Amino acid sequence: MTTTDELFRYAQDDSELAGPETKETLRYRAALFAGLESVRSRPLSVTTATEICSIIHRRHMDIRSLPGTIVANPATRRAIYTPPQGEGVIRDKLANWADFIHGATSVDPLVRMAIAHYQFEAIHPFADGNGRTGRILNILVMVDAGLLQSPILYLSRYIIAHKDDYYRLLLDVTRSGTGEEWILFMLTAVRETARATLVKIDAIQDLRGIVREQVRATAGANSDLLDVLFEQPYCRIGHEVAQ
Repeated sequence: MTTTDELFRYAQDDSELAGPETKETLRYRAALFAGLESVRSRPLSVTTATEICSIIHRRHMDIRSLPGTIVANPATRRAIYTPPQGEGVIRDKLANWADFIHGATSVDPLVRMAIAHYQFEAIHPFADGNGRTGRILNILVMVDAGLLQSPILYLSRYIIAHKDDYYRLLLDVTRSGTGEEWILFMLTAVRETARATLVKIDAIQDLRGIVREQVRATAGANSDLLDVLFEQPYCRIGHEVAQ
């Protein structure tokens, strides 16, 4: 848990002074943008997923090789799912995952993203960080498909708000082999997140216009300074000079 204030305060160059929760969140942002740069230069792959998970953890994360990994109920710690075991098996399934993302071109890109997300979470390739890595990969699949240019459609808020349904439907696909309800859940997540994101963008634009007029009326600040303030609320003299 961290705050928006803490994130903006340490977002530029003072992250070593931040608390552990803020550092972790900033690493998540770094992983997202590293993944974005990666898919702009080469196809989304298992290597992309490994790089993302490694940045999140700030150490190299390789494919699981030791047995004993389970997905447990967070309250009771009872095992509710045992993912594939054995590095070779996991790598084979990840190769299938990557082939599906790039090969199933007849499948609608959003449906492909939903299926690929199930595949990745079911494979559970890393000892830790699979959920966080998988949610970044959702964005990259959409970027890779040409649906997004910037990583602004982030599904985590919807998934966390409906996490009981999310985990139930993931497990239902494994148990029943049918995924229609899961796909509909993910499509709903995209629709609702897109609507909320558009509202937020409009609100930011409106606020920017109001602040611009107020600051000009009282301080005569130029538009360049206002642009910097909206990009980096903790604005130092160096940030403005750099512009």
